[in-house]
Amino acid sequence: PEAGALSSALLNRVRANSPEAKAVALAVADALADAPPNTRQQLLYMLPRYGPAARPAAPAVARLLRTGDDNTRQAALGILQQPVLAAHAQRF
Repeated sequence: PEAGALSSALLNRVRANSPEAKAVALAVADALADAPPNTRQQLLYMLPRYGPAARPAAPAVARLLRTGDDNTRQAALGILQQPVLAAHAQRF
């Protein structure tokens, strides 16, 4: 399988209450900065599934509101409005 599909399959296996969730959410947040727009959107949609462990990713998601890509901005805004990130995102 393609590396991206394999990575996505592995990231999808991590659950909100698992010990790995925070580390994976932070890795996803780090990847957002350099990923192409389509990949950014896929990564963004993964974050809520990590539950409260995704909260530290809020600053990276908020930075995407300043990108030149409309779809990325809309996806980031939608993720920041998710209950998991909304309270933490209000700081940005």
